[in-house]
Amino acid sequence: MKLTLTSLVVGCALCLSISSLAQSAKITSNPATGYGQHLYAQSCAVCHDAHSTTPKAGPGMKNYYSTHHPPPTDTTVRAIIAKGKGTMPGFSNLNQKQMNDLIAYLKTL
Repeated sequence: MKLTLTSLVVGCALCLSISSLAQSAKITSNPATGYGQHLYAQSCAVCHDAHSTTPKAGPGMKNYYSTHHPPPTDTTVRAIIAKGKGTMPGFSNLNQKQMNDLIAYLKTL
């Protein structure tokens, strides 16, 4: 029985590790989303949790594109990022490529 329980625990840990690696590979396999993730960590993560829908200072961003009906357009998201919304400041200092990379990353959440 002990061996079976140990095998189960090790198996679960292995599955979680593989899942985490797969998500990481999905993001880093595309340079745009990799840089978007960097921008997110630098500018957004303080107020927005990327891995949860639980709000911090701003809403959690997990499944942001799939939970809104209809899904927000890139133009709408770009405007919110650039101009801000509510208490969120605008990030008009981001250039077109940075904005595209950040949006590409948001779509992976």
